[in-house]
Amino acid sequence: MITNRQCPICGRVVILAGDPAHRTHYYDCVRCGPFHFPDVIQSILSSSPLSGRQSANASAWIRENPEVTILEDTLTMFQRLQAPSVAERAEKLLVYLARKNPDPGTEIVFPWNEEESKDPTTAMVQIMREAARIDPALFSVSWSETSVELKYLIEDYLTNTKQFLRQDDRHRHNISPEGWAFLDDLRKTNKGSTLVFVAMSFNPNLKPLFDNWIKPAVKAAGYDAQRVDSEDHVDRIDDRIFALINRSRFIVADFTRQSDGVYFEAGYALGMGLKVIWSCREDELAKLHFDAAHYNMLGWTADNLPDYRTRLKSRIEAVIR
Repeated sequence: MITNRQCPICGRVVILAGDPAHRTHYYDCVRCGPFHFPDVIQSILSSSPLSGRQSANASAWIRENPEVTILEDTLTMFQRLQAPSVAERAEKLLVYLARKNPDPGTEIVFPWNEEESKDPTTAMVQIMREAARIDPALFSVSWSETSVELKYLIEDYLTNTKQFLRQDDRHRHNISPEGWAFLDDLRKTNKGSTLVFVAMSFNPNLKPLFDNWIKPAVKAAGYDAQRVDSEDHVDRIDDRIFALINRSRFIVADFTRQSDGVYFEAGYALGMGLKVIWSCREDELAKLHFDAAHYNMLGWTADNLPDYRTRLKSRIEAVIR
């Protein structure tokens, strides 16, 4: 059965395909993207609704983790989920604009290009109309709650400060040569490599996490996951770690057990310009050091590992280009 219904996360009207027998619905939202939502979660969300900021963050997270099933622990995670930094949000937005407008010089029109009204009442109506005309995906891609936030990222940050977008005398935008150069630099780091270094505790209880869930998810996304102990070698362990990270396309860092080595290896990878996919067991998220806590963590529990594998694969496909 296919029908229309309001998205339970962002409130937009979406296409919904439901299976009443299983009481789980498949939403395909223009802002959030596709996800699965059981009826039982709707009752939980109704009794404890997300705030505007939480809803915006949840919508962005779902877009980066398409096809996910929203469970009770997912809602708990949404309540404490933090948006990435302004620079990261702007980068995500620029990548999206380039994907939608791949030909250099293509005009990108935003609804606030019209002359702004000086009357406060009229200006507020104008802001509401702008929001209704904006591509909904721009909000989730940039982790924006309002059109004011989105406009800041585009006009103040990407256009005026970084000059990755430029504006002509008709107030039309396009991606500047500096913007294309920045995007090229994003793609250059070990672009041809299929190696993925996995930083995680060597606690034997976590070995199945790597063997049964992380490694298969990385392989399904088209890469080869290796821990430092994956192959026999005679190198010093730190030299082996540096060599693997230096050759990797990106790394997966799981902070379960709060290993100092994982923090170091993730920081080293960031310094090398590599993307880091962040992961941690749900019950240890509150223990994360503040340097790592603000990143968008993939939480997992022993009873949601199949879902974790799906989300890890989707995260890799969303952020590695």
